[in-house]
Amino acid sequence: MAHEARDYGIQEGNDLVGTARHIIESAVSSPKFDRRIAEEQLAKYGELMGCFVVLKSFPTGTMRGYGGDALPDERLKKALVSATLSAISGKGGFVAVSSMELNHIIVGVHLVMPFVSLAGMSLNAIEEEISEKACGLAIKYGFHNAIMLPFDDKRTNGAPDEILSTLCVKAGLPAEAWKNKGAEISTFGTIAFCETEPHGSVMQG
Repeated sequence: MAHEARDYGIQEGNDLVGTARHIIESAVSSPKFDRRIAEEQLAKYGELMGCFVVLKSFPTGTMRGYGGDALPDERLKKALVSATLSAISGKGGFVAVSSMELNHIIVGVHLVMPFVSLAGMSLNAIEEEISEKACGLAIKYGFHNAIMLPFDDKRTNGAPDEILSTLCVKAGLPAEAWKNKGAEISTFGTIAFCETEPHGSVMQG
């Protein structure tokens, strides 16, 4: 399932980050938040696409929370709302975002591009591909699957074989399972938009 063709520039970035910011402020401030209103504001984003909303503390830049799904199983207008609500919920070992933090976090939106299969590549070529590109990773082996996001600390630190082993363990597989012929390894890129400061202008990249 691939997303429909669209150019994602700074105008779209402003739309998406601005709406995510509005969702955060509305949801943490009122128990009566209605996600349908936000989805209506994003009505033109009806393409199937995976996305993540990433929150970082300002000015330290430390991860404050994130949520989303890499798979294009939902319309972007719905996926963004779900990802935003997940990012502030306290999942993944983070504490739920409070209203007192709204002026101390920056909001980012990562749109997930189509997966690129590495099938048929040698083990060395796979490692080189992962080493040279700042991409997300996915593995599927039988009923086991997992993804690693481009901004994950485990993705940005370590040698390619260590990163792949970590991905395997995350999927509930032996660490060396990525070397087996049955392992389906894919990469994916993202288009990222982020506030430069809380409530600030939005930049791409």
